[in-house]
Amino acid sequence: MLILLQILNFNYLRSTIMNSSDAYIILGLNEGASPQEIEGKFQEIYSDYQIRLSNAPTPNLKKLYQKNLQELEEAYTLLTGGVNSSSDLPSSTPQLDVKRNTIAPPPSPAAPKIAAKQPSTASAPISSGDSKKGMVYGGLIALVGLGLAVLFGLLYFQGKEEQEQERLKLEAEQEKQAEKLKRAELLERIFHEEKFRIKNSGNYNLKILTVAATFMNDKDELEKSEFYSGEVIEPGKTYDAMIVRGSRTIYDGDVISYALSFEYNGTRYTTGGVYSQDAKDGTLIVDMD
Repeated sequence: MLILLQILNFNYLRSTIMNSSDAYIILGLNEGASPQEIEGKFQEIYSDYQIRLSNAPTPNLKKLYQKNLQELEEAYTLLTGGVNSSSDLPSSTPQLDVKRNTIAPPPSPAAPKIAAKQPSTASAPISSGDSKKGMVYGGLIALVGLGLAVLFGLLYFQGKEEQEQERLKLEAEQEKQAEKLKRAELLERIFHEEKFRIKNSGNYNLKILTVAATFMNDKDELEKSEFYSGEVIEPGKTYDAMIVRGSRTIYDGDVISYALSFEYNGTRYTTGGVYSQDAKDGTLIVDMD
């Protein structure tokens, strides 16, 4: 949690002028901490950032840790460099040498300088209250970023779900079309016209009594023809069910569905159905044995 707050503070303080209050906040210390505490805290945070920098998974995160290390060193230098942010006088307490990590003697007093008066362009020091506001703003930015990441994740999974729904709809439509095709093929087989031919596969004579056939006429309309035949079919012979009167063909044998009554070995039988389904190789085989 401390490291997270420090990262948020860095993001806010990066665009401002750092003062001693900011430096203590970056190091996570109370104002007035001893040089030993400053040194120890700096080494602890510095080592942690070095590890994070070495293991950073993305270039943007590595760049962030590099900037945080720069801010950390700036804060350390400000607190141990011997110049107070609100005064030009040298520090009266021992100072820490950043490069050697040792306590260096205080610098000798600088010679007084007379400077020409110029309009002040320095920014006013940031108060502790402003630093706290920066922490709050940084936290809000982090929360907004987290919210956006969650939102993009939800949109991604929503898109995947919509794709799955579209796939299921497409499969359902394909199955529907396949079922329609099967029905069309079945109807085509049912309404397929053939010539009415009967074969006696029994051992006795087969006498055809009445024949009823449904067929498609020249006007593409279903028509029914029914007639008495009296034709006797010997065993193994075939009979073409047609009606011919002289040179005129009354019924040419076209058939879609049929009904048939016949006599076999002294017994009368009746049968019927869809001709294309019952006839094998275009012939209706009657086998009563």
